[in-house]
Amino acid sequence: MKRVVNAVVFDADGTLLDTREFILQAYEHTLAAYGHTVPERDFIRGHMGLPLHDCYNVFAPGGDNDALCHMHDVFQKNNYELIDSYEELVLTLDTLRDRGFKIGICSSRTNHLLEALERVGIKDHCDVIIAGKDVTKHKPNPEGFLKALMAMSVSPDRAVMVGDTPQDIGAGKNGGAALTIGVTHGFGTREALIEMGADHVVDRLSDIIPLL
Repeated sequence: MKRVVNAVVFDADGTLLDTREFILQAYEHTLAAYGHTVPERDFIRGHMGLPLHDCYNVFAPGGDNDALCHMHDVFQKNNYELIDSYEELVLTLDTLRDRGFKIGICSSRTNHLLEALERVGIKDHCDVIIAGKDVTKHKPNPEGFLKALMAMSVSPDRAVMVGDTPQDIGAGKNGGAALTIGVTHGFGTREALIEMGADHVVDRLSDIIPLL
């Protein structure tokens, strides 16, 4: 028997937004520009979902973290064309809204989130948008997830968390979500999502609709 849910909270990067090249190229460009070894893409992907500063502490230990993050930010500001949307994105959100679900976004991204959402045409589909700058603790801490629900006046046991990384699933689990759903088209692997305890793992956004 399906649980009664009133809201769906989505991660942004790798879940709603195909920002794989937008993010990976920013890391590669920045690390190379400062003379750091550029890790394999699978290694970079394995750290997605963490705050930017934390990632650069891993990728460039001992480096000038503030300078690296600034160059990363400048690269992305000049390369919005690398952002794409996933298949059936707008259709999925429209279907959820037509069925009465509230829609929130909880992202670790601090910069360029609104611009990215506008680029793919979904900013106005969201009832609330929580970015990295809006919280003091990042996923898998549930602060952002719970803050989104509070803004929508929805209790965690009536909400679903959807994301592409273990951190997203962890945020939903730690926040008491009724359901957590992992998607495989972003940065995380199916195995990692299952290991974190996702209730369901799907390959496409539209696959979540029958689960609600």
